[in-house]
Amino acid sequence: MRFFFSLILIFLFSGMLEAVPISWSISGPEGISVETHFSSSELLLSDTLTVDLKLIYPLTYQIDPAQLEKALLHHSLLQIAPFELVNSTREDKKDAVQQTELHYELRPQLEGSFPLTFMAISFLPQQAEAAPVELISPIVTMQVTMIPQTLSSPLVPSAVLPLSQTLPIEINTDNAAHLLADDQEASRNVKLMQERMFPWLEVIVVAVLALFLLALRYAPIQNFIPKESSEAKELRLRRETTSQILSLQEGGIPTTELYGRLSDILRQFFEERFQLEATTQTTPEFLKDLIADPRFSTETKTLLAEILVEGDLAKFALQSSSQDDFKRVQQGALVWLGDK
Repeated sequence: MRFFFSLILIFLFSGMLEAVPISWSISGPEGISVETHFSSSELLLSDTLTVDLKLIYPLTYQIDPAQLEKALLHHSLLQIAPFELVNSTREDKKDAVQQTELHYELRPQLEGSFPLTFMAISFLPQQAEAAPVELISPIVTMQVTMIPQTLSSPLVPSAVLPLSQTLPIEINTDNAAHLLADDQEASRNVKLMQERMFPWLEVIVVAVLALFLLALRYAPIQNFIPKESSEAKELRLRRETTSQILSLQEGGIPTTELYGRLSDILRQFFEERFQLEATTQTTPEFLKDLIADPRFSTETKTLLAEILVEGDLAKFALQSSSQDDFKRVQQGALVWLGDK
């Protein structure tokens, strides 16, 4: 007898502990109080959770409903929100004190156990000299489960298969309909979870594409340009330098300026081809480095010394030079470029 009585009590209490509503209240200074009611502690994915928040505070204080809603829906950025806000309403009553009632309707998005809280509920004073009041909201854990798969009606037993009958066995029509309904319910649950899963694959694809575009954007352009060989570079520089020297034959340019241009062209060639600081050095400095460099022959050093020194003398009007003198120097530079 006691055993059956115990079973009845366990059954009753287990029913009472399942999916019970949760309420709590807290009080603070200045007559401020907060009451909260959650409609249930256990939900199905198809259910709706109702949260009622009642705030009582002096008329000289105010609240921030947007902050309360943000705190209630707070979740990790690495997953979708476990609850979706379906609807929210506000009711205000003013008498000797301010009474505000906030009502939220939430729909679960994921299966599992999720905490809900309003965090720190702030009451902000309207006077600058008064201090704000904060009441810490308790944390309520919500258990969300999948929609249960149940048969709409008990299976109808089929007739016993006689020993003389062979496979395949034809299933009863009613049983087939029930099995099809169960299969559709399972498919609906799987599809629902897939829709509410965090899109990790899309995030990874977008991140890889973004990293590729950043690498393409900031990678040195030289890495994508074929490197010029030493022989090709020297040939190109000699052709460009020869073309520039030949352009100095055009009339109308003073001889002193022709010498200066010829000197600059040759200096630029030596700087690009042999990495000498020719364009920033004086003639004596450049000739000193040139003579000390074993890469150049005595003929090259003598010819360049003659061209640069004579050019400086003419450029600074230390020596009178005619067009014929310049053509002789110019021809020597062209011969040297053609021989190399």
